Amino acid sequence: MSAIFWLSARQLTDRRRFLFVLGLASIPALLIGLLLSIDAISGVSNRDPIEDEIGFMYGVLTMVATLPIMVLLLTTVNFGDEVEDRTLIYLVAKPISRWSIVLPKFAASVGIATGLGLFGNVVAMMLLTEGDLGYVAATSAGVVVATLCYGAVFTWAGLAFKHALPLGLVYVVIWEIVLSSAFAGARFLSVRHFAYAVTRAIDDTLFSDLSIDVSAGGALGGTAVVIVVFALLTERHLRRMDIP
Repeated sequence: MSAIFWLSARQLTDRRRFLFVLGLASIPALLIGLLLSIDAISGVSNRDPIEDEIGFMYGVLTMVATLPIMVLLLTTVNFGDEVEDRTLIYLVAKPISRWSIVLPKFAASVGIATGLGLFGNVVAMMLLTEGDLGYVAATSAGVVVATLCYGAVFTWAGLAFKHALPLGLVYVVIWEIVLSSAFAGARFLSVRHFAYAVTRAIDDTLFSDLSIDVSAGGALGGTAVVIVVFALLTERHLRRMDIP
């Protein structure tokens, strides 16, 4: 399993892909740094309440604009590249269980995505809150929850669908942004709202004005269910698929 883990990690961190995803993860921090620099140069001191700024940085820049896409780019290629270039047969032909392939690949892609997501979030939050570790911890917990859920879903999608990347983008826009914002029922199955619920449970000043119908316990339970269900689906699909 360790050999598959390190092989997957090397594949996912090839220079071009890694630099692109790192740049994507850094967008919130870069933008916050730019805005704070402009404020300092112009002498602006009347800033909005810090909770509003965090809500925009974390709730919009991270959870909507960058994190889902970053995880999508890393995890859909976990199996997708090997299906595309027909090298997956060399793995499945080995006398090992399918779980010995699925678990290290999932760990590699989600581990990298989590590390990059936390890096971007921590830097942005440290800049924005002047080092308030409470805000950093609350938002970082949400990043971990969202990355684990998205990673499980998109790893399965990369194996199950030929065009997983555009399908994943459609899912994020339609379900996670449009429907979960418009319909309360959709929030119980929304990764974004799982993350918001965990964040607000740690610091109840964040998202106090946002309608979050999921409890922290429900969010953690939902996260566990998503990971287990899509890991099972991935293993089942790998076991049953015809590989040329």
